[in-house]
Parts: sequence; C-alpha cells; structure tokens
Amino acid sequence: MHTGPRTRPRMASPRRLWRCMRGANAVEFALIAPVMLLLGMGTIELSAYLRAARAVADLTGSVAVAIGDIDRITGRDIRELEVAVAGASGYLNRDRLTIEIHAVTMQDNRPVTQWRRRIGNDHDGPKSTAIGETARTLATRTLDDGQSALIVESRYAYHDVIGGGFLADTVIARTFIAFPKNDETTLDP
Repeated sequence: MHTGPRTRPRMASPRRLWRCMRGANAVEFALIAPVMLLLGMGTIELSAYLRAARAVADLTGSVAVAIGDIDRITGRDIRELEVAVAGASGYLNRDRLTIEIHAVTMQDNRPVTQWRRRIGNDHDGPKSTAIGETARTLATRTLDDGQSALIVESRYAYHDVIGGGFLADTVIARTFIAFPKNDETTLDP
C-alpha cells in the first residue's frame, strides 16, 4: 500500500526535449539508408551496362577488322567468323547478341545492299535486308558513288543485372565500317 503523497510524472520541458538525442541515429539512418542503397545499386547497374557496351563495341570492331582482312569472302569465312564470335563474346550473353554484316555499294548517293549475313540470334532485329539508319548515314557520309564497303552492325539486348529496372531491356547497338583489302565485297559460296 502506498501511503505517501501521490506525484504526477514530471513533464519534460520543451528545451529538454529539444536536446534529447535518443533515437536520432535511428531516424537519420531511416532517412539516409534508402538513398545510399539506391546510389549503390545504380552504381553497380551502370558499371555493368558500361562493361557490356564496351564489350559490344570491342566485338563489333574486331569483326569489322577480321572481315576487312579477308581477300575474298566466302561462306566458310562467315561460318568461321561466327565460331570466333561465339568464343570471343565472353562477358556477353550470346543469346542476346546479333551481328549483321552488310556488303554495300553506293549508287546514286544511296547505299545498296549486295548481300547480308547475320551472326547470332534473330531476337529483335529487322527481318528485311535493309541496313539500319545509323549504317545508312555512315555509308552515305563515308562512301562515294561506285565505292563499296562492309558495314558491321551489332545489337545486344541488355538486361539489368540487379533487376531494379534502371536499364531494363535496353538495346546496345554499335556500327562499324570496313574496307576490304582488294575492294571486293562479293560473297563467294
């Protein structure tokens, strides 16, 4: 039994509440943690994307150099190139990679496709034999009437690493032009 005077709990003064730091660290962490997590995930995603873009550019450039070094292009050369691309793609998922080689000749100031070969999957590329807009612009600015070249176009369907949707299903595309050794772009069987 309580026999003494009843005391009411003491109310803290506003000045004392203002100086009280209990729980401040938890509140600060709750405010800053999502931002830091987002920055960390974004950095990881961006670095993976840049690595894939660099790999696509390197592979496309290598294909352009290799196809340009062939004296007379045959179907066997294309098949060997396809095997080399499959082995060299390394970091890239080969199921998402498409490389197209176009032999073009400028006629009346527009590129005309002589032949086209595709290396890789048919996942999202155009079904026609026409070259893409970037390749058309490259050929128009580089070639004179009657001049021929090989245009190598690559497309890689990049899928984000973390799954946060930052760069979900982005297509990385690169285009290179190659001039064959003997100015001959015909494809022998």
